[in-house]
Amino acid sequence: MNKRSIFFGWMLGIVMSFSCFAQQAAPVDLVNPLVNTSGCRFDFFASASVPFGMVSLIPDTKHGDLWRSGYQWDEAYIFDFSHVHNAQTAGVSVMPVTDACKGNLGLGASKSRFSHDKETVKMGYHKVFLEDYGITAELTATCRTGLHRYTFPETKEAHLLFDLGSALGPTKMDYAYVRQTGPNEIEGYSIQSPTFRRPKPTLVYFVTQVNKPFDEFVGWKDGVLVKSENGIIAGKGSGAYLTFRNLKAGETVLLKVAISNVSTQNARLNLTTELPHWNFEQVVNEA
Repeated sequence: MNKRSIFFGWMLGIVMSFSCFAQQAAPVDLVNPLVNTSGCRFDFFASASVPFGMVSLIPDTKHGDLWRSGYQWDEAYIFDFSHVHNAQTAGVSVMPVTDACKGNLGLGASKSRFSHDKETVKMGYHKVFLEDYGITAELTATCRTGLHRYTFPETKEAHLLFDLGSALGPTKMDYAYVRQTGPNEIEGYSIQSPTFRRPKPTLVYFVTQVNKPFDEFVGWKDGVLVKSENGIIAGKGSGAYLTFRNLKAGETVLLKVAISNVSTQNARLNLTTELPHWNFEQVVNEA
C-alpha cells in the first residue's frame, strides 16, 4: 500500500468519526451546566429547568446574598432544593430527610453533605446523593413545575420539609401560608420582602402533589413545631413537613411542585396542564 492510499484511508477514518459524532450528539449534549458555578450569582445556575422556564429547580449549597449563593461547586453541603432562582425573587424550598424533623431550626439544621463523585448534572436533570440521610435525590422540570424523585433507605420516618420562612439567596420572606388540600396534596404561598431593585413585596404561589398519601402534615412557626389548625399553618417564619412512615429500602417518593405569581388556582392549572402524569423519565427527556 503506497503512502497516498494510507493518507486517504486515514483522512476517511477521521471524516467518518466526526460524521458519527455529529449524528449522535445534539446541541444540548454539548452543554456543560457546571460552567461558572464557583463564585457565581444565585440566578446563574439552572440544571433542572427548560429554556425560559419559571422553574429553576436546583440544590442550594449556600444562601444569604445575590453573589456566591444558590449552587456553588466548592461548597460541601446541600441545604435544600428550591424552585425559583431569580436576581430578586426566590421560592418553595424542599428538603428530604430521615428520622427526626429539625425544619423549625432553620435550613442549616437539616443540611446534608454531598460529593461530586455521586452527582450527575445535565440540562434538564440533576441527581445527587445526600450522604447524611442516605437519600438519592433526582430533579427535573417543565416550564412551571418541578418534579422530584427521592429514593430512600429503610427508615421508620422520612419527611419532606417545606421551609417557607427562611431567606433563600438574597430574598427574605415576610409571611407564609400552607394548607393541606388532600391526602397527598398541599398548597400555599410566600410573601417576599421588597428589595432595593424590587420596591414592592411579591408572592410565589404553589401547589404540590405526592405520588402517595403522606402520614402526617405538621409544621412550625417562629422556630416552634406546631400542629395545623384546620389543616392550615401560617405566619412569619413558618414552614411545613410531610411525614412518611416505615419506608422500605429503595422506596421512591415523587413530588410535583407547580408555581405561579398570580394565584394558587393558576399554580394548579400549571400542574394539571404541564404535568398530569408521574413519568419521571419522560419529563427528563422532554426537558
